[in-house]
Amino acid sequence: MDWARAKKVIPFLLVLIFLLSLGLTGCRKGGEEAENPPAEEEPLEEQEPEPTGFLAPLTGELVEEEELTKRRPVAVMIDNDPTFGAHSGLDKAAWVFEMPVEGGITRFLAVYQHRDAPVLGPVRSTRPYFLDRAMEFQAAVSHAGYSPQAKEDISRLGIISLNEFALSHLYWRTQDKKMPHNLYTNTEGLFAELKERGLDKITPTWEISFFPEADPEAVPGEPATKIRIHYHTGVVEYRYSPLHGAYKRYFRGQPHEDAETGEQLLVTNLILQHMERPRVLDSEGRLELKTVGTGSARVFQLGKNYEAVWEKKGREGWTRFAEPGGSIIKLVPGNTWVQVVPEGTRLEIE
Repeated sequence: MDWARAKKVIPFLLVLIFLLSLGLTGCRKGGEEAENPPAEEEPLEEQEPEPTGFLAPLTGELVEEEELTKRRPVAVMIDNDPTFGAHSGLDKAAWVFEMPVEGGITRFLAVYQHRDAPVLGPVRSTRPYFLDRAMEFQAAVSHAGYSPQAKEDISRLGIISLNEFALSHLYWRTQDKKMPHNLYTNTEGLFAELKERGLDKITPTWEISFFPEADPEAVPGEPATKIRIHYHTGVVEYRYSPLHGAYKRYFRGQPHEDAETGEQLLVTNLILQHMERPRVLDSEGRLELKTVGTGSARVFQLGKNYEAVWEKKGREGWTRFAEPGGSIIKLVPGNTWVQVVPEGTRLEIE
């Protein structure tokens, strides 16, 4: 090749070599990027949406329908004769009171508002001091008869009575138990009866305060994981379950289970209310229990317990449970059971 021609070709080759080198570099970088892709940014943690709903005034739980928070509660008299078998529907109650009646046994007054119970019972007759509790919640009372004094009180105090004697269509009897331990009802029929009469709505007047969260650190007191109450008919026992954040209920050493679900009853807030020993009122052995006044109490929540006091100024007034300093106790959102403990009843707390 002569020099003149070489001078034309060499620049062309230099440009070609330069372009090829750029291509190889790009390929190499592409390969490196493929082998070592840039570190991906960690995804942001998904935050759980804030719970929404309307506050159920008796339990502090959230419900979807605001109407349920304004519904007049129904208070149902529930049998507790230990010979009849399991209960139905106590697991759906917002509040439950266990108090003594004649014969050395106890009965329950179960208060329902936003939860429905398709089967509820066995339903029994009422007594004056159970009416005192029902009036605190402005509740209608579901019962099968009454003592003479309770009958008079229902009329005199204007209590809404859903008596089986007058409203038999709201109740039914089963064939697997003997009378009078086989009478049942449900909340659907009871609430429907109130709605038909235009008595289904209320403006709550009770004093209930809740913790914003079920936080064990917020609950005062000392550890208490086991409670035994020695009633005449047997020992009622509560054992704390950290898994459930509630106390499991036992009776006579056996789990207290719901007849419909087979699940053991759980209690979020347990209150022992100490009262004077009841006085025998008549020849039938019916009792007079003093619900108006003051006394001591003990509150159990989230595996802890602390002393409290109670005060009730009138039969229709609210029973105010307060810490010794005077501030009303706070409840953990969930159900509440009040065990009335007459003077002289043996207690064990561990």
